[in-house]
Amino acid sequence: MVLAKLDRIGRSMRNIHRWVYDATDCGVRVATADGRIDSDDQMFGIQLSLLAYMAEIEHALILERTMGGRIKKVAGGGWASGAPPYGYMLDEEGEPVVNPDEQKMAFDAADLLIDRKMSRGEAAKELNELKYRTRTGKLWEGNNLVLRLRAAIRGYVDFTFSGMNEDGEEITTSYRVELPPLLPEDRRKAFEALLEDMKGTPRTSYSNHCSRAT
Repeated sequence: MVLAKLDRIGRSMRNIHRWVYDATDCGVRVATADGRIDSDDQMFGIQLSLLAYMAEIEHALILERTMGGRIKKVAGGGWASGAPPYGYMLDEEGEPVVNPDEQKMAFDAADLLIDRKMSRGEAAKELNELKYRTRTGKLWEGNNLVLRLRAAIRGYVDFTFSGMNEDGEEITTSYRVELPPLLPEDRRKAFEALLEDMKGTPRTSYSNHCSRAT
């Protein structure tokens, strides 16, 4: 199999290595038209690693030019854009921290769902009676409650950025931002297991085409 350029395979070292070695493990010879890569060459492994690294660096530089300061910020563990998941807020420096009021709601919700074995609807009703509200001031509903809680206790958010390379092709990269713990770890694991059995897909990633989450 002859490829025009190595970066047509992928934009990260991991993806490039995985694709190439999956192909060669199946007996497929992989080479590039410029002769820089040939899986039959004795220096193949070293050359592949070097060129894959260069492709990833080029990819990062293109996205940095496209996305400006946002990609630099999130790459350093900061928050790029959008509101953080329920349970968190941004501090004065724009970094995600625990929101005490929403954390208290998560604790009470865990008590209702885990210890008192309520259904999602029953838990939502009880939280409403305790005067908890969504961020928009609405009453909690069962499905919305589960979705918000699943995202809240996951402990991370993925940001995905996309841009165009010099050939006009769209390229993407992702960064994971770890969040401070909302619940004690043993409690979090039990709560996560319970919530995963309930329907719905939480929002665990952010994109903003040019960023388009997990």
